[in-house]
Amino acid sequence: MDVKASADGIVESVETSEETGRTVSISIGDGFTVIYGQLKDVSVSKGDTVSEGQVLGKIAEPTKYYKEEGTNLYFQVKENKTTVNPMFCLNKCAEYIKTIRLSSWQGTSLFVLP
Repeated sequence: MDVKASADGIVESVETSEETGRTVSISIGDGFTVIYGQLKDVSVSKGDTVSEGQVLGKIAEPTKYYKEEGTNLYFQVKENKTTVNPMFCLNKCAEYIKTIRLSSWQGTSLFVLP
């Protein structure tokens, strides 16, 4: 399943994390950064300008930290480097989401399942 940018922005980083796997961070302006994790076949690089709806990659197999949830997308929003509730961004990308499961909800991230 394709993972698409929820807003226009600039790619701040493309990294690999033990917890969230391959991760893309996009600055969307006004101090906001959107982080997408559990990716494969990433099609963007640091410094790229992306448009809302642009494919960033595909959902990968879960890391060992998320095996119980199965295949999922890690989605996090930060404002000035502080994690905030991501629901405002989800309103923008609702057409790409079939099911939202708030697994292990801490107000910091959620899992989007195909």
